[in-house]
Amino acid sequence: MKKQNGFTFIEMLAAMLILGFLILLVRSGTNAAMKTYDESISYSESNTLCSTLIFSIENELRYASSFNTDADGVINSFTSADYGMDTSFKVDNGKLKISSSTNTFPVVGGKTYTDGLEVYKFQIKKGGKVPAGQMIEINITLNNGTSVSTEVLNLNS
Repeated sequence: MKKQNGFTFIEMLAAMLILGFLILLVRSGTNAAMKTYDESISYSESNTLCSTLIFSIENELRYASSFNTDADGVINSFTSADYGMDTSFKVDNGKLKISSSTNTFPVVGGKTYTDGLEVYKFQIKKGGKVPAGQMIEINITLNNGTSVSTEVLNLNS
C-alpha cells in the first residue's frame, strides 16, 4: 500500500479549533487593553482640564475683593483686579467663562476642552477665615462625572 502524506480531516478540525481559540484569546486581550487605554486617556484629559481651570481661577480669586454671596456663602460676584466690579464665573455651553460688567471672556482656550469634555457644574464659596485672609472653596464637575474641589487663599479679605 502507498503511504499518504498529509493530515486527516479530524486533525484539520482540531488544528482549526485550536487556532480559533487562540484568535479569540488574543482579541479579548486586545479589547481589554484598548478599554483600559481609553479610560486612562479620558481620566488624564479630565484631570488636565480641571487642573488648568483651577490654576486660572485661583489666580483670579487670590486677589479679588468685595465678594457678593448668597445665604449659603456661594459667591455670586466679586471685584476683580483685572476685570473690575461685578465679575463672576459662568458656565456657557459647557465652557467656563469669566464675566465682567462690560464683557465675557473664556477662562481657558477652547482647545483645552478635549474629547467632548465640558464643565457641567461650577461653584465658588467662601470658606473659613485664617490669619492671612479668607479661604475660598472651588468646586468643578465635568460632564463625564470627574469632580475636583480645592481651596485658595484670598489675600484681600
